Amino acid sequence: MNNLEFRGLSRTGEWVFGDLIQFFNPAVSFIVKRKNGPSTLSYFQIVPVMMCEIDPKTAGRFTGVRESHDSKKKIYEHDIVHVLNDEFDFTGVVIFSEGTWLVVNSELENAEQLWDEISIIKHVGNIFDDKELADRYFKGWDYYADEV
Repeated sequence: MNNLEFRGLSRTGEWVFGDLIQFFNPAVSFIVKRKNGPSTLSYFQIVPVMMCEIDPKTAGRFTGVRESHDSKKKIYEHDIVHVLNDEFDFTGVVIFSEGTWLVVNSELENAEQLWDEISIIKHVGNIFDDKELADRYFKGWDYYADEV
């Protein structure tokens, strides 16, 4: 079963994790924080207690992949990762394109699938927390130009 999880930067600059709600107005997005077990909150209590407004440009989906040497470290869309296997060794940004998770590197003009059986994946950062890394590995990608 695929358990969708998202993250986004709150208006206070903190990362929030949970379920994503986006409205027709793309400037308004929320993450609903997850709670273990049944909730005793009423519908009217959920909004102020569990929902956190985020910058919609920072919303990123969990890829289902975790860092190779730290099984607790999740890899999300917009993360910067280092991928190493017998065929390639490079650092890039995680994006979802054409039905698959890719690691793209504008410096090397390269894209590889995020996950396979033999790759070692190390989380380096993300394009929102480290602008220097984002500029190095993600320059020239018009699709995300507004986000970085």
